[in-house]
Amino acid sequence: MQVSGFFSAIIAITLVIFVLVIGIVAVILLARRQKLSQQLKEAQLQTRITDVSFAALSSQMNPHFIFNCLNSIRLYTEQNNGEAAGEYLGMFARLIRVTLHNARREKVTLSEEIDTLALYLKLEAMRFKEKLAYELLVDDQVDSEFIEIPPMLVQPYIENAIWHGLMHRKEGGAIKIGFLQVADNAVLQITVEDNGIGRERSAAIKTAAAGQPHKSYGTQITGERIALINEKYGMGATVTTTDLYDTNNRPAGTLVTIKLPLNEPATDRPIGG
Repeated sequence: MQVSGFFSAIIAITLVIFVLVIGIVAVILLARRQKLSQQLKEAQLQTRITDVSFAALSSQMNPHFIFNCLNSIRLYTEQNNGEAAGEYLGMFARLIRVTLHNARREKVTLSEEIDTLALYLKLEAMRFKEKLAYELLVDDQVDSEFIEIPPMLVQPYIENAIWHGLMHRKEGGAIKIGFLQVADNAVLQITVEDNGIGRERSAAIKTAAAGQPHKSYGTQITGERIALINEKYGMGATVTTTDLYDTNNRPAGTLVTIKLPLNEPATDRPIGG
């Protein structure tokens, strides 16, 4: 009886150990499966971000923009203004080089982004001559060499303001881009303000010309990028558009406000840090 009890105990202990081993193996396999699933999800998300980023970057280098720039160079040449033609060509080449370089990067310093925006705005200002005035305002508290943001995040809104707000005004207009840290310096606030004809009238003009409702694909793509960035980093970045009116309640332009939290909640690191 004692031998039988001994063997029964051995069998029971063996069964317990076997069950524990099976349980441990199952937990390990489940954890590994979850990790692989998470890695796959992150890879798919990164692919989506990359695809949309390329779309956003290519939207600046669209054939229409390139044609207009080359046409401006041709006009300067025909006017025997070799100096202006050379300057414009040099800036255009730099913008293409920067755009292609940034296409391979997930983030750039705010300083680099501002330099690219200044280059783009100068090209457009030269092309439209006296019809476009612009300001780039960076608050003294903003560390543009340290803060990093996705490349070409602001440009589509500037392009939209120029083409759909200002260029419909016979006398042209002005655009102001501001960079400010708010909420105890925890949020980078970027504003794009124009004194154009307003969204409603611009949409009506575009719809009448095209025969169908107008859509701004550049800003749409940028909205998709921000949504994907929020999904990846849990940032809570936002974009709001406000219609501006004068004292007589007439459309007086548009204000776009982009807010980018400067710390990633998961790691408490600066954006891109």
